[in-house]
Amino acid sequence: MGLDAYVVCRCWEEGRSSAPPIEVRRGAEGIEPAGPDLPPETLLAFDRWKASACEHGDMDIASARIGNWPGVRTFQDALAHLDPGTYGTLAGVMPRANGGTVSPALAAACLRALDRFALEGPVLEQFVLLDAATGGIVNRAVARYGGVFHHNGRDHVRAGIDRDSGFFIDTDDGVRVFEATRFGQRVNPSDPAPREVTLVSDRGHRYVGTVSFALEDIGGERCYPSTLRTGVRSLDAAHFAPIVDGLRTVFRAAVEIDRPVHWA
Repeated sequence: MGLDAYVVCRCWEEGRSSAPPIEVRRGAEGIEPAGPDLPPETLLAFDRWKASACEHGDMDIASARIGNWPGVRTFQDALAHLDPGTYGTLAGVMPRANGGTVSPALAAACLRALDRFALEGPVLEQFVLLDAATGGIVNRAVARYGGVFHHNGRDHVRAGIDRDSGFFIDTDDGVRVFEATRFGQRVNPSDPAPREVTLVSDRGHRYVGTVSFALEDIGGERCYPSTLRTGVRSLDAAHFAPIVDGLRTVFRAAVEIDRPVHWA
């Protein structure tokens, strides 16, 4: 799950699309059937028409994947640490959930902010969980989620990193059951899931459950570090290039054809 964005073209309104199989109208999210409660076969015919009705796929003159929600939230954290006079508009239009629009006028202001953002140096410090042996990043804290990066429904706990405690595990009721800046992890990858995991801090505090942490797949195998530690990394503007590029794509299109950006 994550955030996408698109800008609807003008082809239908300007008579440059093929004829629709049913009566259509411009709705809040683009071209849509004009009638309510249509049967599934009629809606399918509409979808097929819309997919190839003009030169733009699905009648979107521009579309872009902005990012997954942790990445978008981290981008929002970075904007919040910068000059609000320069980045306030951009920060204000970034959504909290899917849905909503950005006007062409605001899109133009956001393009100027993105041009400035690309010139920034370090923009944010992020807490990370590292493999103590290799320094490889295992997880990244998301400040807007209270530092939480992992939810475990089986154990009913959430794990994350904050400035005061380092790595922590809290129950869903908010009770802290483990914290450490450096800890061991004992897990047998060959055990059937859910695997029992034991975490042991340098101070001897222990947590036993199914919360485990692994590096990304290496040769198809999960790599479970035996020792993990918390750290801080500095993020510069280049780190957010995929998000910035996606935003530029849709904001530019909105300005060029005077149509809003839709968040999806």
